[in-house]
Amino acid sequence: DAVSGRQKWKTPIALPADINTYLCCGIHTRGMAALDGVLYRTSIDAHVMAIDMASGKTLWKQKAADYKEGYSMTHAPLIAGGVLI
Repeated sequence: DAVSGRQKWKTPIALPADINTYLCCGIHTRGMAALDGVLYRTSIDAHVMAIDMASGKTLWKQKAADYKEGYSMTHAPLIAGGVLI
């Protein structure tokens, strides 16, 4: 809650058990993006997620690449012109 500073919800990320085998640089996240009540984030196993900001419910999760091929996503998503990049 931006007004009170209290945590409203928590959305845990389930990562594959072998994720550390394929990562070079540790587990980091560099931010999120928000638009129209939806929070967008990436995960270290190369997925993009949309989370309802009111409830914390995951609206969708999409695989962007295969972490077993060395891909990960630690960057913050970008929204430009109403489009998630």
